[in-house]
Amino acid sequence: QVAGEAPAVVPSQAPTGDPVFSPASITVEADKDVVISAEAEGTLISLQVREGQRVADDQVLATIDDRHALAAQKVAEIGLAAARAKADDDVEETFAIESAKYAKIDLEKDLLANKQSPGSVTDIALEEKRLAFTRSKLQIEKAKKDREIASKEADVKEAELDAAGIQLEHRTVKAPFAGEIQELRQKQSQWVKPGDPILR
Repeated sequence: QVAGEAPAVVPSQAPTGDPVFSPASITVEADKDVVISAEAEGTLISLQVREGQRVADDQVLATIDDRHALAAQKVAEIGLAAARAKADDDVEETFAIESAKYAKIDLEKDLLANKQSPGSVTDIALEEKRLAFTRSKLQIEKAKKDREIASKEADVKEAELDAAGIQLEHRTVKAPFAGEIQELRQKQSQWVKPGDPILR
């Protein structure tokens, strides 16, 4: 340093200008940082992403063995369709109504014949026709009750279908938002249990 001159300023110690950072001092935090864990037990049959990959919101990231869940969903769909078809089937009720109409006319005809000519129709024959009329009316009630029960069975089957759908959803791992895969915690074909972290 020459006498009378201002002391030299080392650039890294300069009081003004852009600050200088070392890479180790930089910390970047994401607005959302989530570890996605398994919600069902089974083999991780598909892991469709890699570290550093950008993914869209709701994109499928991985799949836990869903064969049983798919089969259960299919069974529930078939059961629901069968129950609804049974609930909508009014053939038995219609037949019972028509049978009751016929039985009533047949009974009234014999009652009228007996009124016009007493003893033309035996008491046992009249009782049989009264019984046939009563049976037809009861068949109407039974057909209606069977359809009500079938309707409730359809409600049960619909609930079973919803439950099967939830089980299937639990085996499909999706991105909760658009972002970047930071770390894979599992590998394809590994067995996972509920709560096991799959990726971040």
